[in-house]
Amino acid sequence: MGFKKGHVLFKINDKCKKCKQYISLNKLHICKDVWNKNVPCSEEHKIKISLSNKGRIAWNKGLLGYRKGIKQTDKHRQNLSNSIKLVWQNPGYREKLSSILRGRIFSEEHRRKLSLANKIKESNFKGKKHTEEAKRKIKEKRKLQVFSKERNEKISIFLTVKTNPSWIDGRSYLPYAPEFNRKLKEKIKQRDNYTCKKCFKTRKELPYLTVHHIDYNKKNSNIDNLITLCSSCNSIANKNREKWKEYFTKHLTTILESG
Repeated sequence: MGFKKGHVLFKINDKCKKCKQYISLNKLHICKDVWNKNVPCSEEHKIKISLSNKGRIAWNKGLLGYRKGIKQTDKHRQNLSNSIKLVWQNPGYREKLSSILRGRIFSEEHRRKLSLANKIKESNFKGKKHTEEAKRKIKEKRKLQVFSKERNEKISIFLTVKTNPSWIDGRSYLPYAPEFNRKLKEKIKQRDNYTCKKCFKTRKELPYLTVHHIDYNKKNSNIDNLITLCSSCNSIANKNREKWKEYFTKHLTTILESG
């Protein structure tokens, strides 16, 4: 490795005259006060770095929990937060990222891998709840968020076209069967004791209860194909449909047998 300006070979227990750091071993010390600090890399240099890193395997690849028990200092967290904010404040970066992700459709194989990875990985927040103070801060922050009309239109278009990850041949636009009316819904809710059959919360704890089609067929309004869910659980049931179809079928069989 060639020496450059800012590179100094120190002796044992020597002290850097610039950054005042002690060096315990006889090794190459790169002073923090180097000549190229805060100097941006040229595009050519970035390309060279990118090419040199291709094919390299990260030292921590496959290592799980190697930082378990190691807590970041408040100063380090603040530095990370500030650096991320600076990146996102750059409109050029946001536009570049948007152009890369715009219209991107993942293959079925890639979706399957993501699904498996999410099932294996446990959330760090699992079993925890926000404090009242945290809830208040989140609420206040959301009130201050003002999105542009252009952004809202983009989101609206994305959620109503085939690029939406939840798109399934547009069946959500199909009408329900005529017999799926208020009277039938009330009958199903009464049969289920006005309780969500996934989270098991009652209507006293929930603002609204819905009636869910177990086989996701809007035309099939038989009572053995309908079950009571809260709004949140109904949204969850729209993903991993085969899993929830099997789950609710077994659950409804138990309800009908006991009733």
